[in-house]
Amino acid sequence: MLWLSRLSKAFNKFFTSRTTQFIWKAAALNVPDLPPRPEELTEIAYSSLLFDTHCHNCYSKNCYNVYWSCRIRLCKKCYGDLAVSSRDYYNSLLPHSSKAVKELLYTYHFSVNELVPPLAKHNNGAITQYRPFLDKFLLAWKELSDSEEKQKKKEFLIEHHNSTTAIMKTVPPLEDWYDRCRSTRADELHDVRQARQDAIMEKLKEDGWQIELDYLEASKDDKKKFFKLPEIRKTQALSPRIWATIKDSVADFMQEIRDKRLHEIYMATLQSRVEELGKVIAAIAPDICKYRLTPPECELCIPEIFAMVDPKKEDFNVEDLRPALRTLMIDYLGKRDGYAQQELMTALRKEFGLSDAIDPFWLAVGSHFRCAQCNRVYGLGMAVRHNCQHSWDYPLNKPEWMSDDYFAVIREYIKKSSYYGNGPQFMWLVENFRATFAHAAATIEDCGFDVKTATVKDLDEDKNLRLLCTNHKTRKGDKIEYAPIMKWRTAAFAKHCCNSYYKPNARPAYKRATEKQVAAVKESEEACAAEAALLKNEEHGDNDYFCVRCPERFETVGHATYHVKEKHGIAEPGKNDWTIFHLDMRLPKCVYLVPQQVRKGQHHTLVNLIKNKHISITIYRWENW
Repeated sequence: MLWLSRLSKAFNKFFTSRTTQFIWKAAALNVPDLPPRPEELTEIAYSSLLFDTHCHNCYSKNCYNVYWSCRIRLCKKCYGDLAVSSRDYYNSLLPHSSKAVKELLYTYHFSVNELVPPLAKHNNGAITQYRPFLDKFLLAWKELSDSEEKQKKKEFLIEHHNSTTAIMKTVPPLEDWYDRCRSTRADELHDVRQARQDAIMEKLKEDGWQIELDYLEASKDDKKKFFKLPEIRKTQALSPRIWATIKDSVADFMQEIRDKRLHEIYMATLQSRVEELGKVIAAIAPDICKYRLTPPECELCIPEIFAMVDPKKEDFNVEDLRPALRTLMIDYLGKRDGYAQQELMTALRKEFGLSDAIDPFWLAVGSHFRCAQCNRVYGLGMAVRHNCQHSWDYPLNKPEWMSDDYFAVIREYIKKSSYYGNGPQFMWLVENFRATFAHAAATIEDCGFDVKTATVKDLDEDKNLRLLCTNHKTRKGDKIEYAPIMKWRTAAFAKHCCNSYYKPNARPAYKRATEKQVAAVKESEEACAAEAALLKNEEHGDNDYFCVRCPERFETVGHATYHVKEKHGIAEPGKNDWTIFHLDMRLPKCVYLVPQQVRKGQHHTLVNLIKNKHISITIYRWENW
């Protein structure tokens, strides 16, 4: 009837006429448990309030918020514009009304909420008013002049109070009826929607989507997306005509689910194969290289490995791949060594302005390389294979040849298998060694040699060459004084305790030690060398030797000597020659000179101080240094 009354002017005139009000009353009798019509509403207004679903202010559709005390429907936007707190309205929103409101409250003992029906009452006790009703009430109150009798004002307030009380009595039955209607309607729509969903799922099973439907059941997010599809959640029974209309769009969604399911299977297979292959790589790597060649590095940098683990290949047997994998790793290691050696050579030439005719690795400054991250010292052969754990802190970039899926699996694999960071950008970084070039060069200059021409042989020929650290300081409050004296390799490449206590990152300052000082520490140096040799034999034995010039490994000194003679043209190499060294070769220790007048108690204090700084040294008492 509401829709008919809006079809044309004739229909509107017919349904709004007084003579046709009985039709509205008869129609209302067909609504179960409908509360009586409030006296202030006409039949058509009451019907509109009950059954229309548009906002009474802006006429937007699908408005289901009915405020029964004010007899109005409001959408969220209009509610925000027209609703106002009683307290805010009284305090600040309409200053001209504050006097009138005060008069109501204090003179006649009525509150605004008792005189104007509130729009809503909230759980926290706050009350919201409908602004147009408040404005209308206060305007009527202001029209009563000051000369009017108090009796008329009181009658005015009592009339509004009684009207508000009568309206509020009708609110609970209307709210209960409306809630029951909406609940019943929601159940009806749910049943219709559920029947439609069941029918669609049966149709999908018939079309071969059973596995995808099972996948939806296990995936909450995808299941939620499926049931939110407009074709699925409509409250309309499914007919053959409707199914023919929506079949293609539903099938498109199911195809997306199928692709996602297959992709997850693909990724899980790829991940399991990568981890299996990683175990084999970890077993092969120690035989190929004593230093770390990690599974993530191989799988990230060797393109042929992806062909081995590609899930599209059904015949995957990790043991059958072992021989080919070993060959790939050896080839890659050779390429990486060559790349790293070229990087070091370029860095040395750029740092010291060397010409292409000079081999920087024959110079003293290029004989050792100290990693600035872990402070370990290596010759060229091991420096090019040094894979510092701190290099894994760098962000990971995807190689051009690598697919996005394989890259995602490798990245997660690196995160699980790496102790540091999220993965490497490079497994080997020349920057880790470049940071120590300046210190080594300055130390060689302190020895009185030219960095661009001085070789290891040049410095070693001076048997009495020792350096004394001149800016070493004890901790604050410690009156003991001592000075380290060391060989040129230790000063140039080792990070020891010679740093200033107040400036821990400052470079130590060196000067050449006198002949008397050198003679005084010779005995202590020999003791240090014997201790290092004993420790070396206990940890590794005497069967691991490397060539400084290349990454070749030998079990005996004889094999290493023969290699150095034949390949590098060195006539008389020996065990103590810098062209051959032990796998865990340590730089010579520094010896500390201590004044002779130090008492025994202070001597022990010095020992404790040095031990606390984690420095293994030999102390020698020296006078007049």
